[in-house]
Amino acid sequence: MTLRIYTFFSKITTLKLKLSHLLTSHNIATSLNDKVRQYREINRHMVPQKYEKAYCISCQYQCEIYPRPTIKSIRCIETHYCVWPDKNIYLKNGVHCFLINKHYNFSNSGYVFVDFSRYNIRLFTNDKWIEYLIKTGLRIVLIADRLAQPLALYWKHRCQQILSIIYTSDTRNEIERKIHLSFLGQKDGRGYRQKLSAQEVLVLDLLLAEKSVKEIAQELQMAEKRIYAIKLSLQNKMGGRGKLNIILSG
Repeated sequence: MTLRIYTFFSKITTLKLKLSHLLTSHNIATSLNDKVRQYREINRHMVPQKYEKAYCISCQYQCEIYPRPTIKSIRCIETHYCVWPDKNIYLKNGVHCFLINKHYNFSNSGYVFVDFSRYNIRLFTNDKWIEYLIKTGLRIVLIADRLAQPLALYWKHRCQQILSIIYTSDTRNEIERKIHLSFLGQKDGRGYRQKLSAQEVLVLDLLLAEKSVKEIAQELQMAEKRIYAIKLSLQNKMGGRGKLNIILSG
């Protein structure tokens, strides 16, 4: 009888310890997510970042469609296509040649093709760029290179206005399929690749701002050990330490 009672209480003690561990893990995760939300809310009220204007490339006039749309663009009955930012002339010409007179726009909406490459990655580590592009009234398609893929997937998961991600490794048939779905107003539901978490995006944002792990830990009120763990996870998803260093070097 004594042995049974001892065994019974031992099981209860073990169960309590497991439950305590689970609750502690949950509370830590909740606390970290709360800190991420608080930090983003503080940044939301800071001086707004200036972004490049959006120009339509569907005809030779290349009218401005945001932030100050021209009268010609407002009255235009053609579908608006835009590459943003539009510094990459080769991408701009490629999108123009691929789209013009090739696909019929079933959704009656224009499109902005985002140059989501590592060279522009500093634009994409907070949600202000999404808010900016949504105001254009155009549907969003990301064109992501290999290093920026996990971050692109993070935004596609969070923003319903992003219909698809075109990868630089996609075949012509895959690109045509994705664009066709976008023109139907349908999202490309495939998301089998790794995406970044909100915490990883926030740490990436601060690393790009040239802050040290110690400074990030102080700013987010987290332990340095936790920041190192997030950075390690970030490295693994971005392709390793070397690839992350390439991104951070800009």
